[in-house]
Amino acid sequence: FLLQDIHSGLPYLEAARVSADQPEAKNLDRYLESCLGLLCKTQGDLKGAESHYRHSLQIARDAGIWREPLILRGNLANALLELGEYGRLLPILRKIRRHVELGESFREALHERSILASAFMVLGDLESAERYITEILDLAGENGSDISTAGALLRRCQIHRIRGNFKAARSDLKGAFEYENA
Repeated sequence: FLLQDIHSGLPYLEAARVSADQPEAKNLDRYLESCLGLLCKTQGDLKGAESHYRHSLQIARDAGIWREPLILRGNLANALLELGEYGRLLPILRKIRRHVELGESFREALHERSILASAFMVLGDLESAERYITEILDLAGENGSDISTAGALLRRCQIHRIRGNFKAARSDLKGAFEYENA
C-alpha cells in the first residue's frame, strides 16, 4: 500500500465497518486494524502498530481465519523486532515457523521467510538466518522476483561479513546490485 492510499481509504473503511451488519464486517474490522497498524508503523508509532496488529490477529482468530494471520503475524513480528522486544518476538516467530512448514502462497512465503531471516540475524542465530535466506533465494529464483533476490543477497552479504568471509560478501553485494539495476 502507498501511505496516501491508506489515508484516503480509511474513512470509507470506517464507514463500511460502522454500517455493515453482514459477516463481511469482521473482515473489514480486521483489514481496518491492519491498515491502522501499518499507518502507525509508517509514522514511527511502533507501540500503536503492535496494538493494531494484535487486535487484527484477534479478530481473525475469532472469525476462524488462519491463512491471513500469517501475514499479520509477520507485520507484528516486524514491529516487535524494531522495538527490540525480543522476548515477545520469539513466540510469534515460532508460530510463523509452524505456518511456513504448512505451506503458503509465494508472496507469503517470501514475506515470512524474510522476517524470519531478519529476526534470526538480529538475535545472532546466523545459521537459521542463512537457511531462510537460502529458501528465499530458491523461491525467488524459481518465480523471478528480483527485489526478493536482491534483498536476500544483501542479508547473506551481511552474514559473510560478520563471519569474515569478505570475498563471498563482495560477491553477494555485487549480485544484489545487479538484480536491483535489472
